[in-house]
Amino acid sequence: MGEVDQILVRARFFAGVKTNTELGELLQIPYKTLDGWKTRGHIPEKRIAQIALTLGIRRDVLVSDNKERERDAAFMR
Repeated sequence: MGEVDQILVRARFFAGVKTNTELGELLQIPYKTLDGWKTRGHIPEKRIAQIALTLGIRRDVLVSDNKERERDAAFMR
């Protein structure tokens, strides 16, 4: 499972929905946008922050530990 899929699974869990269609409706994000993220394998940082804020959770709850470590390592360079 890719990083985008993992983020969407976590978002669905915290949103209390079962499908990406339901998640999109709740977040007011078109399903085509969610599907595009899956195709590209990337969710824009701004959208991750928006999803976390809407769901009332911290950003790091959505993003895996590996992604956090990569981002921190890149920042330290």
